[in-house]
Amino acid sequence: MFESVRQYGETEDTSVAVDIAPLIDIVFILLIFFLTTTTLLKDQGIPVNQPAAGSSVNLRTSQLRIVLTGSGQRFIDGSFVDEAGCKAAVERFLRSVPEGSVIIVPDQDTAARHLVDVLDIARQAGAERLAIATRPEQDRINF
Repeated sequence: MFESVRQYGETEDTSVAVDIAPLIDIVFILLIFFLTTTTLLKDQGIPVNQPAAGSSVNLRTSQLRIVLTGSGQRFIDGSFVDEAGCKAAVERFLRSVPEGSVIIVPDQDTAARHLVDVLDIARQAGAERLAIATRPEQDRINF
C-alpha cells in the first residue's frame, strides 16, 4: 500500500545507536554512594568473639580500634602491639583526631585485668572518650 520513496543515491539508514552515557553516570553515582555509606573496619584478621550487651549503641566519631584477644594480646590495624606501641598509637591517633574515640574490642574470654591494662594505657596516652565494643544481645529472654 505505502511504499517508501527514495531518491537516486539515497540509502536507507536502519542502524539504531544506544547512548550508554546515562547508564555509566548512574553506575558511578551508585559506586560513590556505596563507597561513602560503607563502614570500613580495620579489625580484619583477628577473630574475637565479642561479649553481648543489651545497652550497646553505635558511636559516630572517628575511632581507633584496639583488638584484645582472650590471652591479652593487643592488635591495632591487624598488627600486634606491645604496651609502649599501644600507647604511642593512641597518642598519634589523638594528635591527628583530638575528638576521636578509642574503642577496645575484647574477646568475651578476656580477663578483666587485660581490659583494665588497655584502658589504663589509653588514659595515660590522653584518651578521654573510651568505649568497649560489644555485639547486640540477641535471643534475650525477659521475665
